[in-house]
Amino acid sequence: MAYKPLLRAALPHLPAWLTARRSKGSFTAQRIAALARHHDRLDALMASSAPVTSGLIDPAAVRAALWQAARGRAPRRSPTCTSCW
Repeated sequence: MAYKPLLRAALPHLPAWLTARRSKGSFTAQRIAALARHHDRLDALMASSAPVTSGLIDPAAVRAALWQAARGRAPRRSPTCTSCW
């Protein structure tokens, strides 16, 4: 029995190693590289964000968490994520 029969039927040109794979891929290395590459840009974006200028989040804590994540280390305390609706 095929592991991903719907995927294989929908996209028959995909290689067998992909459609037979039973695990999910990990993008940790790419995420770390992107955080490191865009660290300055993310820092500037965060510094001028509404939560920072309103005093809702501590920019130093977010900056430290971004720096640790860009080095592949999990922050000791994860900053709260916010979104605009």
